[in-house]
Amino acid sequence: MPFLLRFLPTANRPSTALLGALLALLMMGLPLPGAPSLQAAPYTLDPAQTTVQFHVEFLAFRSVTGTFHTVQGSAEISDGRLQAVEATIQTTSVDTGKGNRDEHLRTDHFFDTAAHPTIAFQSTQVNPLGNDRYRVTGDLTIRGITKQVDLEGHLKPSTAGAGPQRYLFEAEGLINRHDWQVSWNQHASGRDLAIGDEVRLELKGEVVATGG
Repeated sequence: MPFLLRFLPTANRPSTALLGALLALLMMGLPLPGAPSLQAAPYTLDPAQTTVQFHVEFLAFRSVTGTFHTVQGSAEISDGRLQAVEATIQTTSVDTGKGNRDEHLRTDHFFDTAAHPTIAFQSTQVNPLGNDRYRVTGDLTIRGITKQVDLEGHLKPSTAGAGPQRYLFEAEGLINRHDWQVSWNQHASGRDLAIGDEVRLELKGEVVATGG
């Protein structure tokens, strides 16, 4: 069928200003008035399928890995694209595989779990990088101190069978523990000997459609 362009009578034509406004909306990617908009769907972190770990240099030649076993979180996903994410970690659930070390990590030398039972992350900006990858900027709160951090990772739909929609995610980032006043170390001859300053965060898991 040929494309048909029909001019409206002058009295019924949209004004130049209105056409300009509609064009501006389209250029900015905003929905036109009356057009349906895509709503971000809520997803919940599946704790059974999620791992939250940190890695830190120890004794200058090897690293220690710690795992938090208790974590809750949620995400907002629209048309397969990540829009927002938040997570809360119970600091008492820290586990490095050595009981004495874990008890030390729970003291005020490190996480101070009695005064600060949780670590929290709340995204403030999500930037797509292409190929299902994202840079997530957000507020990370440890020991009651909030600092901005960047995490990079990917989000992909799960190929699991029946059931509510799931997405698989991985993310990691690098922080300096001193920014959150986690500054204890072993000293000798005026030098810090044991624990490195930089901590690598690593998250892997799944989110599942809420109410699905």
